[in-house]
Amino acid sequence: MHCLKGIYIKKRETEKEDGQEYFPVKMVISQKKARVFYFKDKKQQNAWFKGLCKAAGCANVLDFYDFLSELASGNQGVVYKAKNKKSGMKVAIKAIKKKDMTEDQVALQRMEIEAMKMCQNENIMKLLDLFEDDRYFYLVLELLNGGDLFDYLEKRNFHISEGRAKELFKQISSAVAYIHQFGIVHRDLKIENIIMSDNSE
Repeated sequence: MHCLKGIYIKKRETEKEDGQEYFPVKMVISQKKARVFYFKDKKQQNAWFKGLCKAAGCANVLDFYDFLSELASGNQGVVYKAKNKKSGMKVAIKAIKKKDMTEDQVALQRMEIEAMKMCQNENIMKLLDLFEDDRYFYLVLELLNGGDLFDYLEKRNFHISEGRAKELFKQISSAVAYIHQFGIVHRDLKIENIIMSDNSE
């Protein structure tokens, strides 16, 4: 028996043994554990693949979103601008590669995602949707068009009014106070990690 929560299912290329063709379906349970099931024809393979995907609640990010352009890339992954196929709403999708992560790092990433799900505050970027396969986490986020606070300040030669500084500091402090209520510590608070909703005054 297998618990299907958090399992990824994919079809594999046809394999031959003793003149017999087999049609495999692979279930990826963790980075180090997988099971492969072999079927004698493509019809069986398709039926089991469809049934296992339904039971595991599999969903592909490309079924719901069109990727439009790359917005940024860094150590953690790549951020894309995308559009919801049904509503037309523009979003940001952060694709985080799991390949180079240890199992502990994957667990920490899951904890961070759970923290983001809890955070419903006007000064914290909203996590709108989440997809995961055996290679990536896809975090669907609110699209903010103002760049980061470093760029915002740089465009103004690092001179803003005291009133504006006070307003920005209040928003940041409010977000930090909010996450502290849940026992969450940010640990990487810097102006490059503060995203602006727009670039206006």
